[in-house]
Amino acid sequence: MRNFIGIAISTAITLVSAPVLAADAGLGAYSTASHGWYIEVRGGGAVPVNHSFTSTATGAGEYKPNTGFNIGVDIGKYLTDNWRAELGLYWNRGSNGSATLGGGAPIAHTGSVDVYSFMGNLLYSFDTNSSMRPYIGAGIGLSHFDFNGLGAVGGGFTITGSDTVFSAALLTGVDFKIGERTAITSRYSLSWADGGRYSTTTPGLTVRTSGEIEHIFGIGLRVDLN
Repeated sequence: MRNFIGIAISTAITLVSAPVLAADAGLGAYSTASHGWYIEVRGGGAVPVNHSFTSTATGAGEYKPNTGFNIGVDIGKYLTDNWRAELGLYWNRGSNGSATLGGGAPIAHTGSVDVYSFMGNLLYSFDTNSSMRPYIGAGIGLSHFDFNGLGAVGGGFTITGSDTVFSAALLTGVDFKIGERTAITSRYSLSWADGGRYSTTTPGLTVRTSGEIEHIFGIGLRVDLN
């Protein structure tokens, strides 16, 4: 939770200060008239919403990792003054946390889950005739889940397997122009990944997930390449 609060405060400070920086630099309205390529790098936090699972050993339950982090890189192209498309590579990590079985008390867990995603996004930016451009969009792709010894503290088995599943996201954010070819960008993603099947340290025992939902927050820098 402290990580999430820190991310939120940092994002708010950046969003408030960016228009002032743009004004001081004498920059005009945000423009994408070149319809060129760009690269964007972001980092931030991931807040779990739902991680449901089932196994023959534990039955149905829900795992809730601690607030994690994410790093992303997008390569995109302005299609028109308002539309743009991008391909992105993202790394999210959640660790430790707790699992709840059959409505019982939370059971402390240790270990981590790495998620590597490849997404194609389509975004629409709103022209405000200023250095600020809010946007909305959506993305689809694939996510590879890699479990690193995740299991109950002192428990009988841990999850060690990996699987690749279909994923999708709804996106929104705000861009602030701070230079002729640079912008500070913020993004919120409501991310969903399909369920997968994962091996454990117990021979023959597998864990199935029924899908994961995450709130993902990020802030970063975009550089226009031409």
